[in-house]
Amino acid sequence: MKETNNTTDDTVNSAELQLKRTDRVSLAKRIVLLGIPFVLFVVGVAVLSVYFFKTYFESSPYFSLMVNSSLSRNITSNNSDDLELNITREQIAPPVYTAIVPVTRPSSETTSQFDPSVTADPYESKATTEPEEEYEVYQYHDYSEFPPIPWGDCWGKMTIPSIGLTAAPMYNGDDTKILSYTHSKAIGKRYGSQFPGQGGRTILCSHVTRAFYGLQDMEKGDRIILNTFYGKYVYEVTEIRIFSADDASILHEKFSEETLICYTCYPRGSSVRTKRIAVIATKVSGIDWVRSGGN
Repeated sequence: MKETNNTTDDTVNSAELQLKRTDRVSLAKRIVLLGIPFVLFVVGVAVLSVYFFKTYFESSPYFSLMVNSSLSRNITSNNSDDLELNITREQIAPPVYTAIVPVTRPSSETTSQFDPSVTADPYESKATTEPEEEYEVYQYHDYSEFPPIPWGDCWGKMTIPSIGLTAAPMYNGDDTKILSYTHSKAIGKRYGSQFPGQGGRTILCSHVTRAFYGLQDMEKGDRIILNTFYGKYVYEVTEIRIFSADDASILHEKFSEETLICYTCYPRGSSVRTKRIAVIATKVSGIDWVRSGGN
């Protein structure tokens, strides 16, 4: 009889143990079934938040106002007309040299073709005007005296009146650290391109959500002003291009005149930017840095 009772107790204990195990499995299943939808919900909210931010808020004028605010740590307002940068180097006045160069003015064409309607001398040349050679004073800097600018140094500021960009700092270099963390409106000069006045191409870039937010609103004829620590340079927009993000040909293109290229992502209001926009401008004023023996 005692043996029968023991068997019955063992059976009951085994059933209770099995029931507890079943309860644990059921609890784990409930947690998993409830947890998966929650995780998917959180991920979905995050994805939608990023999408709406890039599609709507980023393209709004309020966002532009915030990213282009002059209340940034590297800019101080010294007067009502301008914003002076806390550039890491002192303003310098490099020596200016002068040269007398000839300037040839266009003249009327000289013709000595046979004209049968002329009864006098048919071979007599028509009235001609010899080109008059004039001279002007050409000012320049010596290229060998150009001051060294280390990587990451701020060397000037950019102003584009047509899009409301004022005193955006320009740095030597275009890596992520410079474009994203140095300043809210940071502009970087591409490695290997020239500084203003050196001839060739000056290539500048910035994030479309920062300094170059209004780049796609520019038009031909707009002016771009670069105030460097060694002088002021003004450029006029001559061309605007839109190209694929994997097309880097414009960065290696050669131009007949000193050229400024500003580029950023395109289009501004899209969450996926697979293209780039480049504003190409030609220098209209500013002293050249001339190499010894010529320009």
